[in-house]
Amino acid sequence: MRKLIFIFFITSNLFGQRISSSKISRLINKNPIFSRSHVAIAIQPLGSDKKIKGTEFSKYMTPASNTKLLTFLGAIQTFDSLPLINYSIINKELHIKAIGYPLLFHPLYPDKKLEEFLNSYERIIYHSSSSKVTRYGPGWAWDDYPYYFSAQTSIFPLFGNVVRFTKSDDNEFFIYPNLFNTVEDKLLNNSIIRNETNNTFIINPIKPFQKDTIYIPFKTSEKLTVDLLNYRLNSDVRYDSNDNEAYKTLYSKDFNKIYQSILKDSDNLIAESLLIMIGKKLNDSFLTSDVIDKFKKDWSSWIPDPLLWYDGSGMSRYSMITPRTLVAVLQKIHKLIGLSGIQKYFAAGGESGTIKNFYQIGEAPFVYAKTGTLRNNHNLSGYLISEKGNWYVFSIMVNHFESPTNEIRIAIGDLLDYIYKKG
Repeated sequence: MRKLIFIFFITSNLFGQRISSSKISRLINKNPIFSRSHVAIAIQPLGSDKKIKGTEFSKYMTPASNTKLLTFLGAIQTFDSLPLINYSIINKELHIKAIGYPLLFHPLYPDKKLEEFLNSYERIIYHSSSSKVTRYGPGWAWDDYPYYFSAQTSIFPLFGNVVRFTKSDDNEFFIYPNLFNTVEDKLLNNSIIRNETNNTFIINPIKPFQKDTIYIPFKTSEKLTVDLLNYRLNSDVRYDSNDNEAYKTLYSKDFNKIYQSILKDSDNLIAESLLIMIGKKLNDSFLTSDVIDKFKKDWSSWIPDPLLWYDGSGMSRYSMITPRTLVAVLQKIHKLIGLSGIQKYFAAGGESGTIKNFYQIGEAPFVYAKTGTLRNNHNLSGYLISEKGNWYVFSIMVNHFESPTNEIRIAIGDLLDYIYKKG
C-alpha cells in the first residue's frame, strides 16, 4: 500500500510539473496587459506529435513577420544552392539578367563575391526581364513608403533599394549612393523624407538625426539600375532590351547572410526577394502568388489550418495564420535543418537579432525565435529549451493590443518563464 502511495505521489508530482493549458489561461487572464488583447498560444514538445498545449491555438491571428517562417521553409525546401544571377559571356563581354537575388551592394549584408565576379569583366551588358513585379505586396500600408522596412520589391535589388544618409558633427549630409536629387526645407517635420512620386529627397538641415544613419527607399527603374551598376562597379555597364542569350546561372552555397537577415533581423525586402527567387526556380515566374499557391497545395497534408498567406515578409494585413499552424511549420523546419541550423539562423534571446535585449535567463540563450510586429500586433514563435533540458516549439500571438509593444514583450517573457520552469 505504501509503495502504491509513493508511486502515485511521484507520478502526480511529475504531472504537476508539466505545462498546463489551464495554467496558461490563468496567467493570461490575470495579466492586465493581455486583458484588452486577443491572445493565442500553442506549445508542443520538439520533434513530437503530442497534443498541443496552450489556448485559442486554432484561432486565426495576424502573423506580421512570423510570415517569414513560411518563406524560410519554402526556401530551404527549394534551394540546395542560392541562384545569384543569370549570365553568359560573348566576346569577352558579360551579359547578365537578374533573378531576384537581393544582396548586391546591400548596405547591411553585401555579397562581395558577386561584386567581385561582376568586376572581373570590363564590359557588362544588362538585360532586363520582360516579367515585372509589383513594388508593394497586397495589403501593405501605402504610407510606409519612406521607411527602410518598406523598400520597393524588384527583380534586381541594388543597395537594398535604399539610400543611406549620414550626418557629420558639423551638420554636413553624406548620401550614398550619391545619385539622387536633394532639396532643403527647414519647415519639414522629419529630418529626411522622400517625395512620394519620385526620387527627390527633402532634408531639414536643422532637424537633428534620431539615429547615426537613416536608410530611405528609392523608386526603382531600369535606367536607375544601370546608373547604380556603373556607380559602384569598375566595369562599363550598358543596357540592352533585347534578350536572345542562353544563360548559365551563378550559384552560391553561402546561406548565412540571406537566412539570418530574415530570421534574426526580419528584413522585409530580402524576404520578398526570396519568394521571387523561389518562383523563378520552381515556376520560371516572378509571380509570388503562384509560389504561395504551390506551397499551400504542397503543404496541405500536414498544415492544421488553411493558410491565408499573401506575401513573403508579413507586411500584408491580409494574412492570417493560427498558432498551431506556425508550430507545425517550426516542427518541419527543425526536421530539415536540426538544432544546429536553428541556433545559427534564428535570433537568440539576450544575444542576437530582434530579441537581443529580451528573454534571457542565465548566460546561454534559452529561446530561439522569430518576432512578428505590426502596429497593435506582436508575436513570437520559435524554440525553447527548458530548465530540465527539454526542447519545445511554441507560438505566442498577441493581436489588437493598446499597450506599448515593450509591455507586451514583458508579458510574453512571463509566459516563456513559465514554460522554461515547467517544461
